[in-house]
Amino acid sequence: MKKLYLIIPVILFLLSCSDKEEIIQKHYQYNKVFADNHHVEFDIYLENIGNSRKISNLIKKLIYDNKSFDKYILEIEKRFLQYYEDSSLPRMKNPDGTEYFYSSYLNENYIIIFNDDSFVIMEYSDYYYYTGTAHGHFLTNYYIIDIENEKILELNEIINPIPDFVLKEIIKNQYGIEDFLRDNIWPPDSINIDQTGIELLWNIYSITPYVFGSVHIEIPRENAASFLTEKGMEITKAVTQQ
Repeated sequence: MKKLYLIIPVILFLLSCSDKEEIIQKHYQYNKVFADNHHVEFDIYLENIGNSRKISNLIKKLIYDNKSFDKYILEIEKRFLQYYEDSSLPRMKNPDGTEYFYSSYLNENYIIIFNDDSFVIMEYSDYYYYTGTAHGHFLTNYYIIDIENEKILELNEIINPIPDFVLKEIIKNQYGIEDFLRDNIWPPDSINIDQTGIELLWNIYSITPYVFGSVHIEIPRENAASFLTEKGMEITKAVTQQ
């Protein structure tokens, strides 16, 4: 009888562990030379869910173009090199007579920042530099996946428009910015929902010059509630309960 008392807690522990989220990831860091004179450094980090085949396959379909990590890396390479498809890099010599190598860099990250049985929120960020350009380029995006409907939610499915004058005032107070590259501040480039509220994001060149970088503003949950759609409220509830 004592043995049974010992076995039952172990079984319960193993069952509870099986329900825990499992994030699988792979980090690729490598260099490649293209067209004999173009050196590219790649730094790519990918994540997926490991303990739910349904959710894993959905992320694979919506984020990774139905490809394994290893095959998706090849797609990233191809996409990055499209910039040079119509123009080859001229051959040049260093002062010592050796071949000159052009250098480019790409960093991409796909990170799961929230997941449950209903939603997955993935943060995508990248930074890249093409040889010969004035500076690097960076951006961030959030993918909010609706598991039941098997789709990435559009902005208007999560939140209703917030008036431009409200957004301009928040940005002015937070960044000191009063002049914008466009008249309409809405819509943002991306939205994230966390335990404190909603984050709205505009990437570089979207509403401000490069020097200001990306613009992030956080709207507290109690203030954001009146703008969120029913789906947005569902996501907020899920996130705050975890």
